[in-house]
Amino acid sequence: MNSQKISIRIRGVNTSERLILLALIIMSSLFLLYGCQHVVQKNKIQASIKGQRVNESFSLAPYFCRQSNCTSVFDRFINHSGVVCALHEMNEPSAMLIVNKNRNISIIIEDRYCRSISNPRVACDNRRRYMHDKFCVYDDEVLTGSANPTVRGFNRNDNVVVVINSSRVAGFYRDEFREIKNREGDRKTPDILMQDSNRSLRVLFCPDDDCEQEVIRELDNAKRSVYFLAFSFTNRRIADELASLKKRGVDVEGVVESSQLSRYSVFNILREEGIDIRKDGNRAMMHHKLFIIDNRTIITGSANPTNNGMFRNDENIIIVGDSSFAGKFVKEFMRVKADSR
Repeated sequence: MNSQKISIRIRGVNTSERLILLALIIMSSLFLLYGCQHVVQKNKIQASIKGQRVNESFSLAPYFCRQSNCTSVFDRFINHSGVVCALHEMNEPSAMLIVNKNRNISIIIEDRYCRSISNPRVACDNRRRYMHDKFCVYDDEVLTGSANPTVRGFNRNDNVVVVINSSRVAGFYRDEFREIKNREGDRKTPDILMQDSNRSLRVLFCPDDDCEQEVIRELDNAKRSVYFLAFSFTNRRIADELASLKKRGVDVEGVVESSQLSRYSVFNILREEGIDIRKDGNRAMMHHKLFIIDNRTIITGSANPTNNGMFRNDENIIIVGDSSFAGKFVKEFMRVKADSR
């Protein structure tokens, strides 16, 4: 509202009345300005405390397959009545023997890797969406991570298997299994941040739970360092976030699988930004999907930082805030980095 319009509106009143009207206009403008600022600030606060906090105990155990016997971990897990699994691929011989004997197990495998398996307890996922999950659920336990239960996945590739003990998390994964099995539409996972003492845990399923946005949001909280291991890395928004962190003074380092370097890879983009990014040295494959933030927060699971991983495939991710848990992943990162080139 300009001064000419104001003078027209208050013509015909005396000077004191004009001053009162002007004062009211100024006060109204200040009130509106404060109200807008308050809404923006409130939204920022709400964004910073995203997720309902629930105090609930849970346990986590990581197994790095080049140092641990992931085959025996997986075999022990599925050798129970009532196990359900959603797997991208499966051919590990001892696991196949258990599946053949266990009459109360239900497994879904991506169609292209399932057709050669003749077992009534194994179903092929032939939906248009690519099923890239790697998880099993038994009772209150979940087995997940980056590893497919294959000979290469457990014995030659760099991978991790994580076993989670939590009735709530097991419920999330069991619901996701039913969604895949029954070919149901996407449903968001309840946005719950589980807290146990000074530790935290969140579960995401892609593409239902805006995984790209959540990964970037976690990365943006970095203050000191971000280390990453990626089998495939083509997502530009996540790459741009890492470049932004580097400019803010955050130490950003990473290793990617050398066989996945294509014209879509962000390898050269990140290197041009001054990020210490290397090619892995494993003669098999470096199959991790991992971000380590400030040596405390871990993002891992089945999803690569690619557009397919974030938006198209069925995937699962866990976000863990736990310095002790993260320390084990830092050691794995340093081991892989030492073998890189």
